[in-house]
Amino acid sequence: MKKNFLSSSSLFILSITLLTACGVGSVAPPSPARPTTAVITLSTSVTGNISGDTTINGYDVTIALPAGVTVKSTTAPPQTDSGVVMSTGSAAGSSMTAVYTPATTTIPGQVRILIANANGYYAGEFSKVNCNISAGYYPTTSDFQQPTFAASGLFHTHLGYPDDVITNVDLTGQLSMIETVTIR
Repeated sequence: MKKNFLSSSSLFILSITLLTACGVGSVAPPSPARPTTAVITLSTSVTGNISGDTTINGYDVTIALPAGVTVKSTTAPPQTDSGVVMSTGSAAGSSMTAVYTPATTTIPGQVRILIANANGYYAGEFSKVNCNISAGYYPTTSDFQQPTFAASGLFHTHLGYPDDVITNVDLTGQLSMIETVTIR
């Protein structure tokens, strides 16, 4: 009897070991959820000497989107849908136009944003872009390239009341663009 018990026990342990090694009885880890959206936050910081009498009055930003990333838009004119691109931060409520150009086989999709405000605003966050990620694509934050941008401003020279000379200024070299991407 004792001999049979040891043989049965050994056989049982060997069977469990083999079944576990084959994956039977274990649970596979869940696969990561497929990302469906990305939010791009745009902001600037001052890198040069902007005079205290200078206001930032406009940004012209072009964002190249990675493969599989799109935004909702109309085709005629090719503007982004409402809620896709929003002016935020000190630029909230500014006049804005956003145009989407879909990707081709040779050129990535692009979003071009023009934001202007006659009263001016400060450096910092100024826009958010809500993107969609197509099925089968898994972009990472490093797949999003640094946007190209130009910034303009107004320099106010106070010559005495009521005279105020205002000059258009290119602020592109005085500001740096910061892009933060959140993938969900």
